[in-house]
Amino acid sequence: MNAVTLEHIVAPDNLKLSLDQVMARNAPPGLDGMSAEQLPAWLKAHQSELTQAILSGKYRPMPAHRITRKNGNYHDCLNACDLLVQAAVAQVLSQELAALWSEHRHCSKEAVQIIEHDALEFPWLAAINGSAGLKSCNHSKLLQALSSLSITGQVTLLIHKMLLNPVSIAGKVGPKTTAGMLSSGPLRPFLIDLLFHELDQALAERDKSFVRVGASVVIQSKSAKAAERTLANACKFMGKKLFVSVAPEDCWFGQSAADTSWRRWLKAAGQP
Repeated sequence: MNAVTLEHIVAPDNLKLSLDQVMARNAPPGLDGMSAEQLPAWLKAHQSELTQAILSGKYRPMPAHRITRKNGNYHDCLNACDLLVQAAVAQVLSQELAALWSEHRHCSKEAVQIIEHDALEFPWLAAINGSAGLKSCNHSKLLQALSSLSITGQVTLLIHKMLLNPVSIAGKVGPKTTAGMLSSGPLRPFLIDLLFHELDQALAERDKSFVRVGASVVIQSKSAKAAERTLANACKFMGKKLFVSVAPEDCWFGQSAADTSWRRWLKAAGQP
């Protein structure tokens, strides 16, 4: 497989596909106030300028607009141009590197079907939602994982700029983000797969039956004792190897048939 380059990312066909994806997402505007509907006209007028900025290494993401919700969670609204560039990067990486990811990676609906199908053989579940830990995940760990892929250093540098992207809270722009990742954006799913690929490999090497939905993993076991032990080991692995901390409230443990709340838990875990 040839290395992924900046030229792949700014190819006209890739930008067109990425534009369609951004428009389909219809994300709320960022600080630039540009809606998804306005992006095609902007790209038509500035495509050459944007392409040159990316190829020359001069492209810099604008600060994301952070909206804090009543429950304490937040949503990061990216500017339209940055959404497009993230989508362009994610599109190429998804096409070229999809074969590397674990066969245990699923959407929440598929994961539920697999767990229900295997419920008789593996009645006990140990589930971990790692989403909260992504707020402080280690950039060096992500960059180390990126260096092992077939992508050029220029593409890695571009992704690093996106990781460092500052956020604006109540009109005040903060410093560069030195840990964690933005709560939204087309590149986020790829970064999650990149980070959790090591966990997938470790569980597969131990012949564990499991499914992963984004930053959440559900491990199936034949006994309560095995499920408890697996849960403790998985949390320890995530903390020491992935640098993703897991709080007790981010875990779920029980019998799939006796307690059906895991279905709601898994559905919520699969939300963007």
